[in-house]
Amino acid sequence: MPFEYPKHPRTNHKNPLRDESGDNPFVDEGPDEDAGQNPYAASAEASGVSYRPEGYETTLVSRGRLVFWLGAIGLSGSAIGTTGTVLIFLASSAAAGTWIYFCAAMLPLGLAMSFSAWVLGGRDLRAIRAGAMEGSGGERTRRGRTMGMIGSLVAVAPVVYVFVQIVMMIAEEI
Repeated sequence: MPFEYPKHPRTNHKNPLRDESGDNPFVDEGPDEDAGQNPYAASAEASGVSYRPEGYETTLVSRGRLVFWLGAIGLSGSAIGTTGTVLIFLASSAAAGTWIYFCAAMLPLGLAMSFSAWVLGGRDLRAIRAGAMEGSGGERTRRGRTMGMIGSLVAVAPVVYVFVQIVMMIAEEI
């Protein structure tokens, strides 16, 4: 027998699921005949039917407007950032104005927003198809996701361009 503190609330604690004789009054009378050897097996009438609560529906609110604007701003930022990055690389450092550097700074912002629109749009469209989200913003979500895809590709293009230019400069020196 473990040591028990005399004034502790759990000392001499009675199990609420046992009566005076030690039996559980809430247990079924006997094992279910349909269960057979597996007590956790589903009954024959419940096979293949999942639990569906009656009387209410649970759906998520559409984020179509958010996805659309993320895609639009991301695509714009990616296009501005791509233009600035290419102009910086083509122009000499002294000739490049401050506005070109600002444009190039838009590239990471555009990529982040475009990629977010792409991912959120894909998840939301999947939820709409499954019926877990309102379908009212489906068209906006689709357009925002498409703009996010295009913006992500546009933002990756200058990185590839700069990489190719650096490889070509190294190849000329060799």
